[in-house]
Formats: sequence, C-alpha cells, structure tokens
Amino acid sequence: MTKMVVKVYITGVSASTQLRKHQQDVLDILGGMKIEHEMIDVSIDDEARQFMWTNSKQPEKGKPLPPQIFNGDEYCGGWEEFEVAKENEQVFDFLKLDQPAGEKIKFRGEGEEEEEEKKDAEEEKAENEAPAEEGETKEEETKEEEAPTEEE
Repeated sequence: MTKMVVKVYITGVSASTQLRKHQQDVLDILGGMKIEHEMIDVSIDDEARQFMWTNSKQPEKGKPLPPQIFNGDEYCGGWEEFEVAKENEQVFDFLKLDQPAGEKIKFRGEGEEEEEEKKDAEEEKAENEAPAEEGETKEEETKEEEAPTEEE
C-alpha cells in the first residue's frame, strides 16, 4: 500500500444537516486516528468538484455528494463505505494505508462500558477480599448480619 495524503472532498455550503454531519464524522475519525488528511472544498473549487464527480462511484440518481474520500487520486469511497470500514475496524484498509504496527483502533466512546464494568468488578472483588475484622472477610460479615438473632 502506498503512503499518500488522504483527501476528503467536502462542501462548505449545504442545507443538509445530515451531509454536514457525515463530513464532520469522517474528519473527526481521521483526526482522532491521527491520519494525515487534506480537506478539499468543492463549493469553492470547480476543478475539484469536477474531479470528485468524475472519479467517485456514481449514484443511481444525480451526482456523488460529499464527503468523498481519496488516497491521492485513487478513490476509496464515500461516507457509507467509510462507516462500514469504521464498524469493521478496517479504516486503514479502506484508505489504502498501512496500519501502524500493534495499534488497536479505538473510536470515541468505544470500550468505555466494558472498562467501567471491569473496574466495578475489580472494586467489588477487592471489597470482598478485604478483612472486615481480624480473620473475617466481608462475605462472612454479611452472612452474620443476615443471620436471624435470638430476639427475632
């Protein structure tokens, strides 16, 4: 795979909030993964718009809409293909880039729940193992508290 600059064709002028969100999502992921990229605004560059339209996958109706992603001049895909690659942890393959050795790709918020659950489980285990009184564990202390007394 070649090391070239990833180019993201965007538009600075759009009434579509969904299109703006998709553009921002791509840029956020690339920035978060520290992938060098260049934004090309097709709303102010006619030549770039023509290039994007000509070299992107053609939709059934109309022209391809931003964001469209290229590695140099080689087409990678649009937002939908990028999303699939992101979900499958194949962003580097999608972008036709070599993945840095030994790096696990983590996206914003991903794995936080698992880490929280693991932390809670470790804390609970530590509480149960900590002696409440000399020679007695929290578990034994709890059993004593639950045991009926003679007064009941």
